[in-house]
Amino acid sequence: MTTVQSFLFAAILCCLSAPPLRAQGASPEQLTRIRELQKPIREKVEGILKADPLGRYSVLVKDMERLNAISDRKKRAEQLRAMEGRHLEWVRKAYAEAAIDRKAYASRVADILGSRLRWRLTEFLGVVVIDQLLVLADPPPASGTVCKEFVNPCDLREWYPSDALSYSIRENSGECWVYAHVSAMVAGSSESGAHAGMNVEVPPSQRRLRAKARVKFSLEATATAVLGGSYGEASIGLSVKGPDVNQSQEAVRIQVLAPVIMFATDRVEDDRDIGISLAPPLRGGIFSVVAWVRTKTVAGGIAGTGADAEIIPLRRISVCWER
Repeated sequence: MTTVQSFLFAAILCCLSAPPLRAQGASPEQLTRIRELQKPIREKVEGILKADPLGRYSVLVKDMERLNAISDRKKRAEQLRAMEGRHLEWVRKAYAEAAIDRKAYASRVADILGSRLRWRLTEFLGVVVIDQLLVLADPPPASGTVCKEFVNPCDLREWYPSDALSYSIRENSGECWVYAHVSAMVAGSSESGAHAGMNVEVPPSQRRLRAKARVKFSLEATATAVLGGSYGEASIGLSVKGPDVNQSQEAVRIQVLAPVIMFATDRVEDDRDIGISLAPPLRGGIFSVVAWVRTKTVAGGIAGTGADAEIIPLRRISVCWER
């Protein structure tokens, strides 16, 4: 990668802004440092692959290009399995020939990411970071606390379109479903998102407002590693917007940074609460409370990177305020 490409990659990552409150995964700077750490390793491994006398590297590149054209998650999974069947054995041999010091690499990654994040290495040195904020048990209700609960709240629906975006917000058999997908069709960045929820009227002069959503969700990201590598991210959270208030809390995020060759993919699934708490001063009025999903990708060369986030379903939203 040239100096200009490295700068552009760093700039793209920096532009993927996050909510003001978040699960605090790996920062753009940390991801860029890991990518620079991978650079000489990737060049070494790709040099061995390109020298393959059977010309299998060009087939691998074409398979990555086919992957890039697939937006359906199930079909993408089928293509990934097919690629493993065609390429994994000979790529492993080439990777072994490169004699990479995995322990030293892991130590460098640990220095970059620090001790707080939960992360793992994939077979070919990709990095997966999964960060979650747990919702603590509600304190005993204070005197004068009022709570309202909304089941299958799908009144407010919005999506955030961009290139290579697909989304869905719909009521399915009375349930509220939210889905977002993004793929990197060319080198560069793409992102998408969607949310659903409802409005609630809050009286004036409240001391505190707490919102909580029960969601069954799935977050998945895939990053490929041919001609520059890539990065995928998916996240879920809860937002509250009202008079003088516009706050968002990211609850779970998965980040996948491409390995030095082939691809890396991971997934998080759960059925749990996500929440947010707002302190005074709070004016009365109409407050919107929505559960959201967001997906982001960055591709440095051949794409094939994708991210999916879905809430199936958004079971309920509860809002409490203290007088």
